[in-house]
Amino acid sequence: GDGYVACSIDNNGWDGSLSVVGGGDCDETSADADSTFPGAAELESTVDCMTDFDDDGYGDDNPSVSATAGTDCDDDDDTIYPGASEVQGDGIDQDCNGADEEIVVEWADVQSILSSCMGCHGNSGGLTITYDNIVNGSPSSTPAVDAQTGLGYIEPGDPDASYLWHKINGTQSSVGGSGGKMGNLSSSQLSTVEDWIIGGAQP
Repeated sequence: GDGYVACSIDNNGWDGSLSVVGGGDCDETSADADSTFPGAAELESTVDCMTDFDDDGYGDDNPSVSATAGTDCDDDDDTIYPGASEVQGDGIDQDCNGADEEIVVEWADVQSILSSCMGCHGNSGGLTITYDNIVNGSPSSTPAVDAQTGLGYIEPGDPDASYLWHKINGTQSSVGGSGGKMGNLSSSQLSTVEDWIIGGAQP
């Protein structure tokens, strides 16, 4: 059903005719036959016979038939292909370059950024920026949780569940918090803190 036929002489001597549409199909029989034909992976080639099972425009890099190998490292997922946006720290190689580019951010850098905000927020809020004080689930004997919202100050791997993340973004009211925005961080500083949280908020 892919619009191409396998043009070859059968036992009866048939070799097609001028009325045959398509031709040159490298797979007419397997389960993914309707995803394997010349130009199937149109973003890689409009003429090579490739398999594009997930229909993302890139050919399977390990096709199960006599198709030409493409560059798609996961042809069952249309969010994974060469040049796809990489999601940091999720363990998945979205852009097929052989690695999940996890950004490693040092705690010392994050502590410096967050401590610079405390001049506005003040230690009168009862919070001093140390690792055990702000990272929920750290070795601290007291859970690092905001009493008003019930959110952890920092929940490793989850910025949206981290109350300090909302405070430095000025979105604390959206999660039931109050008071003003904590500091006035640059977009680069915010990205550093976010990458640290996504990466597991390592000490």
